[in-house]
Amino acid sequence: MSGLADAPFPHLRAALAAAAAPVPFWWRDDDATDDTGALGHLLALTRSSGAPVTLAVIPARATEALAAAVAAAGDAGHPGITIAQHGWDHGNRAHTDRQRELADDAEPAALDRLLADGMARLRSAFGASVRPVMVPPWNRADPGVLDRLPGLGYRGVSGLTGDTAPGPLPRVDVDIDV
Repeated sequence: MSGLADAPFPHLRAALAAAAAPVPFWWRDDDATDDTGALGHLLALTRSSGAPVTLAVIPARATEALAAAVAAAGDAGHPGITIAQHGWDHGNRAHTDRQRELADDAEPAALDRLLADGMARLRSAFGASVRPVMVPPWNRADPGVLDRLPGLGYRGVSGLTGDTAPGPLPRVDVDIDV
């Protein structure tokens, strides 16, 4: 814990102080769409720490510059960058006042097509870095959508611990939102 006394992220510091054993780290950055200064900073941080990073990429908004930045980081020996799918366009498809892209009240066939198109787009842009993992926008997904994900080829879900309904797929949620 030395060196963390004046560091930001009080929730992270508290969790580390309470840990009884070494804590494995991985970072997940949501809403990735472009090569930005913030992304460069995150990639530098994860490279210097040796911690892997998952970029939850919004397929409809992902740029060629983002794909190039991920490829360049991999070529530079980054310890591990994986790409997960962050919905389709991060649009609210709920027909109520809820904020949800993966909503049971969205038309199932249309939503499923968008999600499949999103995975195809990610695979085309990022290749072998893509994992068949859904990261629901706002960390929220309705049970009916979660139940359909295995049939669409997804093999996991990553949300924020406690925010996304349980479903049939394995979960690797983030525990701390820094």
